[in-house]
Formats: sequence, C-alpha cells, structure tokens
Amino acid sequence: MYLAFNLESVSTTIYGPGFFPKIVLVALGFFTLVLLINTIKKIKNSNEKSDVKSFKRILISTIAKRVLLFIVLLIAYVTSFVYFGFLIPTVIFLIIAQIVFTVKKAYIIALSSIAGSVIMYLLFVNLFNIPLP
Repeated sequence: MYLAFNLESVSTTIYGPGFFPKIVLVALGFFTLVLLINTIKKIKNSNEKSDVKSFKRILISTIAKRVLLFIVLLIAYVTSFVYFGFLIPTVIFLIIAQIVFTVKKAYIIALSSIAGSVIMYLLFVNLFNIPLP
C-alpha cells in the first residue's frame, strides 16, 4: 500500500505508474471490508450455540481452501512473468482462477480470460504508457 501511494509520476497526466495500483488497492480494500462485514453478519445470525464453532467452520470451509489455492496460483502467476511475459500467464491464470472459484460455463471462462488479458494489456501499453513484458 505504501509503495502504491508513493510512486513518483514522470507523466504529466494523472495516468502514471501509480494510478492503476491505487485503483486496485482501493477496490480491494472496499471489497475486503464488504466480505468482512458479511462474514460477521453470518456468524452473528447463526443458530449454533457457540460463535467460535461457527467461525471455525467458516474458516475450514471450501472457501478457505479455494483462497489458499488462489494464493499459490497468484505466486506462480507472478513468477511466470519472468519466463513468459504478460499475456500467456495472464490468460492461464484467469482460466484456472475461474475454475477454482467454480465458474462453470466454458465460454464465459474463455471469453473473460482472453478479453480481460487483452484489455489489461492495451490499458497498460496504450493508456498508461507502461510497457509490459
């Protein structure tokens, strides 16, 4: 977070190297807060005698396992940049991430992975003037 907000801009526009990380950081913070509030509401509204048991059940659920798998996938994705550049690892990452989080329609997986990768590439290269590997 500190690095994203302290990136120096060499650009005269607002779209410098720090612009996109700031947007992502704010969005992640917002959605994390929403998920946290929803989880707390679920725990408070549970019919079990102990909130601790409910909390442990949520942590050990398949969602927690998917999140851990996603973290491993994310590390592999970032590492693969060195060897394969941006487009190929991004498409593969998005396909596997959607499968992990149970997107079932193959055409949605394929279309969003390819379109998302190309759009991100074009945003960085053309709008932000940041070359990608």
